[in-house]
Amino acid sequence: MAKITKKVKMTKKEIKHDDIQDKIVDSLGLMKQYAKHIIIGALIIFVIVVMVNSYVKNNRKKEKSVSIIISVYNGGKVFQECLESLSKIDYKNFELVIVNDNSTD
Repeated sequence: MAKITKKVKMTKKEIKHDDIQDKIVDSLGLMKQYAKHIIIGALIIFVIVVMVNSYVKNNRKKEKSVSIIISVYNGGKVFQECLESLSKIDYKNFELVIVNDNSTD
């Protein structure tokens, strides 16, 4: 930019055009710095949000697997009631192990 040295009178004060130019350039430099800090801050916040969401997603309460072991010996009727009862529970992450010791019924 070519510097303009023409003087302008403003409210009883003389200001050179190149002084105004310098102030504008300085202001633009500050605005660029502020913009850079705002962008960096926004990126940091974005990374934190992504990390928190990832942590929450991976650490949600998962139903732990449970083993239900039923030992049966000549208990056909009771065993049937037991299975009906188990079919009504809300907990779904379980395995059922049935041990039968040579029942005759």
